Amino acid sequence: MEVIAYLDSQEYQWEVIVVNDGSSDCTVDVSRRFAQNDARVIVVDLPHRGKGGALKEGFSMARGK
Repeated sequence: MEVIAYLDSQEYQWEVIVVNDGSSDCTVDVSRRFAQNDARVIVVDLPHRGKGGALKEGFSMARGK
């Protein structure tokens, strides 16, 4: 992912939270491959909960300050 390469070039700590809200594309598979190699990438796979539910779940997974 270009985003991860960019973040790696920065000097601050970061994390990426990917929330899949019931999509049928390959988002989860691709994201999990990155997460297996980098603990800063978090993948949440939900049944369709809608935008509000997905945002709430993503925010609850955040470990940063």
